[in-house]
Amino acid sequence: MVSKTGVNGAARSDVKAPIIHLKDAYRLYQSKQVRQDLMLPSLRILASLLGTQDLGREPEALFAAALYIAFRHPNTYPNLVPRSYFSSDTSEGTKRQPADPLFQDAFAAKDSSIDWYTKRIVEKLGIIILYDERGLPYFLEKMGPIYRLIDALAEETAIDAVLTSHIANRRELLEPVISGLLNRIFSVLQLLPKVFYNSLYEHLAPHVEALIENSKWAIGV
Repeated sequence: MVSKTGVNGAARSDVKAPIIHLKDAYRLYQSKQVRQDLMLPSLRILASLLGTQDLGREPEALFAAALYIAFRHPNTYPNLVPRSYFSSDTSEGTKRQPADPLFQDAFAAKDSSIDWYTKRIVEKLGIIILYDERGLPYFLEKMGPIYRLIDALAEETAIDAVLTSHIANRRELLEPVISGLLNRIFSVLQLLPKVFYNSLYEHLAPHVEALIENSKWAIGV
């Protein structure tokens, strides 16, 4: 019997495997009555991860971790719902309940397992962690529209800094360049709450510095 293959030559079973897992996740979310606006963001995270990774030994913990990351987007600030809300470790009576329930039935996963899968997802997908004034984490996906806009602004800012410095015959200074970029992000465009200024600065400073060096090389200066 001839083996059926996908367009890239991979076995059809290999191509379908992530879809099967995504359907499993969707059915689990449905069974727990996960809030509708969180389903697709959670499935997008899983789709990005499962394109290159296996499901692991605790799929329910993985699915809960994806939901946790999707829920803790920076634009949900202030978000005081702890990770334990997503686990089976803490009793319903002692959990801090969100005003609008995220789901009805608890996930059969320990908090430590959800934590492990959260770290794995963040590492594999290069998700940026931003912290609020309490030190609580929020997750910004690099493939999401907000970060892609921030990255485009950073690239534009780096090119403008290099052009301006050489046309005006003056050295570009990293600090005012990044400050100007962050002002556009937080004050002009209001892409994120200002509480994340310091966290985003720590991420963008080395990134913009590298973009400036790349821009110098690209225009031959």
